[in-house]
Amino acid sequence: MSEPIIVDAEVIEDEQAISPVSGLDALVTSVAEDAARIAKEHMPTDIGTEEQYAQAKRDRAKANGDIKALKARYDEQMRAIKTAVKEADARMKAALAPLSSIEGDYKAKIGDYEARWTSERIAAIREAYEDFAPDIALPQEGQAAPLVPFDLVLKRFGTEKGKSWTLRSNTTEAQAIAAMEQAVRAIANDEKTIESTPYDAQDKAELRAEYFRTLDLSASLRVTQARIDERKRVAELNRQRKEREEQARRAAQEVAERQKAEAEAAQMAIDQPEQPQQVAAPQPPRPVAPPQPRALETHTMVTPEQYVAMAEQVGTPVSNEVRERLLSDAAQHAGMPQSGERIPDYVFCGYGNQQQADAFIAFCARSGISRRVKMPSRGKAWKLTPRQ
Repeated sequence: MSEPIIVDAEVIEDEQAISPVSGLDALVTSVAEDAARIAKEHMPTDIGTEEQYAQAKRDRAKANGDIKALKARYDEQMRAIKTAVKEADARMKAALAPLSSIEGDYKAKIGDYEARWTSERIAAIREAYEDFAPDIALPQEGQAAPLVPFDLVLKRFGTEKGKSWTLRSNTTEAQAIAAMEQAVRAIANDEKTIESTPYDAQDKAELRAEYFRTLDLSASLRVTQARIDERKRVAELNRQRKEREEQARRAAQEVAERQKAEAEAAQMAIDQPEQPQQVAAPQPPRPVAPPQPRALETHTMVTPEQYVAMAEQVGTPVSNEVRERLLSDAAQHAGMPQSGERIPDYVFCGYGNQQQADAFIAFCARSGISRRVKMPSRGKAWKLTPRQ
């Protein structure tokens, strides 16, 4: 066994610590010493005489001069230090410049790899999707696009937080493909649910189209039901509108027919010649019944011929008394209440032209007023006086 060799350790080279502020420390020390000296030399004393007063002013001027000189030296040295620091900062930044691109280069390389990895993962899942469900994943005969594009399936089922098909941390390719197959089965179940709904063929087709646009069955059901409700509401509004229009048309037709019938009846009453009175054969006396209100025909009036005949019977010129009697006879002929009849609540008297008179008669017919008289005024004022 060899003997151990005993040696002494010796420092070959001392590492000198580099102090970036060593020059500044020396400057501060020098300025502090000069400041203490000036403060000691120019310590103010009490003034008691004129000579002391004059000396104090001279001492103050010298103290200010020393202070100004010290500050000037300090400012000059600080400017030199600042310039040196600025230059050193620029040189330091230039020296570190090559390092600034390292982070960006790493980030770009990592991003490129992740994008390539994600693209390859999606391509693998897409290929598996087309093999697993070709009926919906590939365009069929007569179709320009597949029923359910892969991008829609990926967006609906493959981006769930924590279960993303492109999540590198805890999702393998096999797990992602298994999740895709589960999504296809969910789509098939949703199709069966659509077929089992109580909608008619058109509504089912709309529901199916809405579902394959979003792959969200709940939202598609809400949208389809809203469309059905809106369609029913519009149909009901149209039915009510047509019903109102039909009612208005019928009412207008009834009014037109009634006015036409009234006008024809009024014209027939005007044009009907006076029938000669026939002497009825003697009838056996009948039991006297209590007076009943007479049912009079509408549109009765004194014709011009009757008016002339009555005027000839009383003579001309017609006095006011005779005119009133003629009008009273005309009112009686038109249905003035007779003895024993109930007097109506109201009586109307007015003037108008032919058109206004016809309109008034039509109004009376619609209102149930059956007793009225229409006769020409012949340019004179008339007064109706019921006969008691």
